[in-house]
Amino acid sequence: MAPTLYRTTFRQLNGLSMHDMVEALDKIKKNGLLDELFQYDKEMEAASVNSERIKVAMYAVRYKGVGGLAFQLAFDNVLKRLEEGAEDELLAYVDLKYLARKKLKEKLREANGFKALTAEEKDQLLQYIDSDIGDIRSSEDIQQMYKQLDVKLPGYEFSATFDPKLDINKPSTFRKLLSRQTNQAGTVSVDAGFFNSRRQPYVTTGPDEVKKFKFKSKKADALKYEVEIDKQKIAVYVAKDQKAANGLFHSIDDVAKGLAALPVHSRAVVKKVFIEPAQNPDDAYWAKEYKSKNFRSYMTAGAKGTVNIYPASSALSQDELDISMVHETGHTLALSKWGESHSGPKWAPWKKAMKKDGLAASSYAKKSPTEDFSETLALYEKVKGTYKEDQLRTLMPERMKILDAQFLKKP
Repeated sequence: MAPTLYRTTFRQLNGLSMHDMVEALDKIKKNGLLDELFQYDKEMEAASVNSERIKVAMYAVRYKGVGGLAFQLAFDNVLKRLEEGAEDELLAYVDLKYLARKKLKEKLREANGFKALTAEEKDQLLQYIDSDIGDIRSSEDIQQMYKQLDVKLPGYEFSATFDPKLDINKPSTFRKLLSRQTNQAGTVSVDAGFFNSRRQPYVTTGPDEVKKFKFKSKKADALKYEVEIDKQKIAVYVAKDQKAANGLFHSIDDVAKGLAALPVHSRAVVKKVFIEPAQNPDDAYWAKEYKSKNFRSYMTAGAKGTVNIYPASSALSQDELDISMVHETGHTLALSKWGESHSGPKWAPWKKAMKKDGLAASSYAKKSPTEDFSETLALYEKVKGTYKEDQLRTLMPERMKILDAQFLKKP
């Protein structure tokens, strides 16, 4: 929305009862626009409205249905209290994270160790505290940071003192905060239906029968389809005999939708897709490599542009297929450009960027530089075009420079 439309929205909200305002904001949240409203404080001021009243309702709706809230009140009770006029009291509750972060940043700025950081490091640390990108830092992780920095939150009062064990005169003390990421998700994930608005029109033709086709897992009869998206044709080979004992299989339509959801730079490197009849024969190797006893591949891709989808041990949604395709084609992008082994010289700039940025997109990203690349790309696709993209660019500036220059073609 244009800034003037935000002002109009705030004025319309201002004229509603608290009950109606919360209902209206709930609809805005369902349309994925509530987070955007939080970024337009200046437009709220320009609209000459009761901004505190609107913010209380916005926070109440933002945290509706979210577990572990600091204020420990059911949403219905919050709404009831709002209708009774207890707005100032509830603001202290619903704004808890904001106030705590604000106090933490104030204490950071006073510390000599923080003052000794570079301007980029300061921006990154402050953005880390403020970030809404849960893949990089969960709310639990922020609470752990509070404990480490001993931020005390008694009632509505906020005070912050540093743990005496921390040497706040050393910049290394604060650099370590950027490598903690203690409660990170396993992989980058997306909300239900996330890619629906990005999915391009596609046409599927076929099938043709292919005898004894050479899948990666084994030779088996296949059905060959062709999926066309924006004049690009991609062959999809589907195992004809899909044995339930081997796991659960995606359909050709699932795969076509996944290909249609890929960003152009990712889809361009896909040559073929195999819906495999059996598990990945390399699973034993990766189980040892990743120190994961029960490791089982869901999807893989290599430098040559073939995406392999294996029978899964449990049902996987379209959303999981969509984000997995972004991740796996990330491997194709990187491996085709820099080589199969991340120990090669062409991978050196990315590894240097990883070290300098410090943060990882997920715990799985920490497995290797190749996984870090694919998870970083998946996270970028998740936040691009939103205010969170700016946060990501501050948190991972070095890697984003490489993605922009070599893959996303941004100046």
